[in-house]
Amino acid sequence: MEACASSHHWRCWFAARGHTVRIIPAEFVKPFRPEGKNDAADAQAIAVAALQPTMRFAAIESVEQQAMLAWHSVREGWQQERTALMSRTRGLLAEFGLVIARSADRFVSALQLIEDVRLPDPVRAMLPEVREQLADLNLRLVRCDQQIATHARNSDVARRAGGEVLNNGRPVNDHVNRPGLRFHTTTRFNSRSARGPTMHQRTCLLSSLRICASV
Repeated sequence: MEACASSHHWRCWFAARGHTVRIIPAEFVKPFRPEGKNDAADAQAIAVAALQPTMRFAAIESVEQQAMLAWHSVREGWQQERTALMSRTRGLLAEFGLVIARSADRFVSALQLIEDVRLPDPVRAMLPEVREQLADLNLRLVRCDQQIATHARNSDVARRAGGEVLNNGRPVNDHVNRPGLRFHTTTRFNSRSARGPTMHQRTCLLSSLRICASV
């Protein structure tokens, strides 16, 4: 079947009834779909794609992996919402001559102290609402981090993924707290890899770590 929002649910449903299910990424199905998207065209495209000798099927995710990916997904959404809130508020304040640094920590600190005569009363009344929403988003992100960190500490695959990638197979006990390889990376890596890291997956993760190693 084609990968979609409910594909893993239906995979479990069919597997429980004795079927062997393979999931094809949507981008690999699209080239085989005739003009016009409908159920018949989708079924034909999936059938043709599944017969290709070089077809790459999606990894099967367990219920545990899907649950952890859900936490990653909502965390990413709330983080984007927080960034949008700060950028929007920073731009509005700049219209009145107040410029705040781009750092999130500086923005939060400055927002607590803003009492400027240049701000009209309606804008001053808006700031408590912004502070309340920002505090709520920060609290949600903290709870997400707690859930993800717990999973990272308790998952053998997540611990092994970080240790193997950073040390060429030599085990590392404290990788969850190492700079550049935070628990977000290892748990997302674990959730996307049903059978542990392949060589290609290790290479991709190592490339991403080079980017964040200095953070």
